[in-house]
Order: sequence, then C-alpha cells, then structure tokens
Amino acid sequence: AMENKNKNVIIIDTATFPKGFVKKIKKNFKGLKFIILDNFDKKNLHRHIENAHALINCPRSFFTEELFNKFYKMEWVHTSAAGIEQYMIPSLIQSNITFTNGKILQGPEVADHAVSILLAFTRNLKMHLSNRFYKVKRPLELLRKKALIVGFGGIGKCLYERLTGFGMDIDIISEEVVPILHNVGNFYEIDQLTKVAKNYDVIISAAPLTKTTTKIFNYDFFNKMKKNSIFINVSRGGLVDTKALMKDKLIKKFLGIGLDVVDPEPLPKNHFLRKKENVIITNHTAGLSDKNRSRAYDLIFNNLKRYKDNKMLFNEVNKSEGY
Repeated sequence: AMENKNKNVIIIDTATFPKGFVKKIKKNFKGLKFIILDNFDKKNLHRHIENAHALINCPRSFFTEELFNKFYKMEWVHTSAAGIEQYMIPSLIQSNITFTNGKILQGPEVADHAVSILLAFTRNLKMHLSNRFYKVKRPLELLRKKALIVGFGGIGKCLYERLTGFGMDIDIISEEVVPILHNVGNFYEIDQLTKVAKNYDVIISAAPLTKTTTKIFNYDFFNKMKKNSIFINVSRGGLVDTKALMKDKLIKKFLGIGLDVVDPEPLPKNHFLRKKENVIITNHTAGLSDKNRSRAYDLIFNNLKRYKDNKMLFNEVNKSEGY
C-alpha cells in the first residue's frame, strides 16, 4: 500500500500526553503534518478543521454537525474513550470516515473495579467502613456462585478471567460468538436476558450502549432477578432504566446494586439511590488506573503508523451497529 503523505493530523489534549510524546510522533511520522491543540480552543479547532485529514481526541462537546460540516478532507477520527454514543451523529454514521476508539484498552481496570464492588457486597465492606457492625451479616464466598456477564468485549473477557479465579460458574450474553472457554457454561443472545435473569447470584453489565441495549436492564429484568442477588453496571449508564430501580420494594430484595455509571450522570446528591444502604455508586471512575493512559497513547502511536502506511486501523468502530 502507498503511504499517506502530506496529510494534516489534528491532535487535541496533548497536555495529558507523556513527556516527549508529541516530539516522538513528529520524529517518526515526518510524512504527516501535526496540528497540536492543547487548550480545547473551539474557535482554533474550527479554523483548522477544513484542511484536516485526521482528528484525534476531539472533546465530545465539540463533536457536532456544525463541526462535521467542515470535514472537507476528513478520513479518520479517533477518541481515546471507550464510550462513543455522543460521537455517533447522523452525518458521521452515514459517512465513509473511519472512526476508532479506546475499546478493549480499559478492560483490566474496569474489570478490577467491578470485582471490587462485588467483594464490597459479599464481604460486607460497606458496613465495616461505615462502622455499622450491628448490620453486618455473615459474608458470602464466591465459589460456585452463578454469574452472568452481559457483553464479552475487552471488559467482559477480563471479568471472565477474574471471576474464573474465584471459582464462579459463568455464563455469557453477547451479540458475537463467544470463544470456547473451559469455564463458560452457557452462551445466550441479548433477547434472552430477562428470561435467564432468575438463574444468577451476580449479573454484571459490560455491554456497549446501542439502540439494541438501551435500557435493557428495566423493571421486568430487575423483578426477575433472584432475591439477595447482586447487579453491577460498569459499562454505560443508558443500559439501565434508572426509574425502574426507584421502588423500595424492588431495591430491598437485592444484596447489592453497584453502579459506576448512571443515567442521568451524575445523579442528584439527594437522589433515591444515593440513600440506599445496599447501593454503591462510584461516579464513573472504573476506567481510571495507573496504566490506562499509556495504553491509550500506544494505540494512538500504532494507529498513526498504520494510517501513514495506509493500513487498516486498530479498534475501528462499526458505525452501522446503531450507536
């Protein structure tokens, strides 16, 4: 394949990049012209966008139809985030522009976070931390407990790895065929979610937010879940119908509800769910770790190399999936 040369690449938010990263990409990709915007200056972005061929780390609030209307030469857009629904404006979906994101990269830390919430419930950590010893019941062990992982991408696979270590019996819901793994008992499609919900001690959401998955965790689903079960969402807030959980009779049956992401986000300080002892809300922190930024930069570097060499890019999003 012929190299892409004399292409303009806009990179935003380089203030968070490792020291020397910009110098490194300029040195390694001399055929590309880099326009570095550090300060999220919307006016400056609009001034350069008409001649840009690639756009990296554009803030979601700037990614509008107005901006897209100036994509005269645009070939590739990248965000380091895993969530992409705010970028899926109609014009982008219908275009031939390649869109890539940070999916898979946040798998380890998000899976760790989900497990930490799970253990907070099973080992009564929340009660201990609040010194409410009089409410502490005998802890639960995870061995042979039944778990359902909804979504089997980067997060789901890391969750599988961790829960297997606890000796849990694991089933999977995915829109793609699941690899044949020794500890996966059953594989289900998404339309079977509510039907099988009654079978599990723990259900963890690691699915992307699409038209198909919006509010799939609704009142009917939660009503079908087992008494004293645990539900955890570490993917996207829009998968859960928040209003469905705002019923005392329903919420009391759960050993725990763990929400790193919510809809709307953030929830008001006096929200119903914030007052419940069996609910943990961690304010969208699952994707943070000491290593996640370095993986994000590695992906940008590798994709710049592939873009320069006119090769298929890593983490390309299928825009037709209905985000």
